[in-house]
Amino acid sequence: MIPFNFNSITVKQYQTLNEIFDSQDELIDKQINAIAYLTNKSTSEVEAMDLSMFKYYSGQLSFVKAPEINTKVNKYVWVKGKLFKGCLDLENLSTGQYIDLKELGKDGNHVKNLHKLLACIYSPMFFKYDHKKCSEIMLNAKMGDVYGLLFFYTNELERLNSYIRMCSEEAL
Repeated sequence: MIPFNFNSITVKQYQTLNEIFDSQDELIDKQINAIAYLTNKSTSEVEAMDLSMFKYYSGQLSFVKAPEINTKVNKYVWVKGKLFKGCLDLENLSTGQYIDLKELGKDGNHVKNLHKLLACIYSPMFFKYDHKKCSEIMLNAKMGDVYGLLFFYTNELERLNSYIRMCSEEAL
């Protein structure tokens, strides 16, 4: 069984699917690669599927490029049995978190760095924060659970960047 909507895939699955569908391959090759990835089959096994099964799986993948996205902000999320709390106020971010968010999101690398971005805005509740460890755990987060806060930060960072530029210019 493969995921059938944006909310049910993990961050890692989203990153991999995005990479597959952004490739220069033909659409049918993208679909074969995506189905192989999500079903843990080889591309040869997917190519050997009967056409009705292939069409079914291909139809299930439509959410990848046209997702129905849940922008509800979850203050708390469970990932791999660990509880994380989202930072809902930009004022509570450290300067380091702000810099990390800004750097990780630039140059169009936001999808590739999604797990690292999430590790900046979700803090562990019952273990010591370690960005690398949290980033690895966030690969397993469900997109439906974490996308809302990420969407919030994308919008808020634009506002914050403008404010910081204005303050910097006034200081000069």
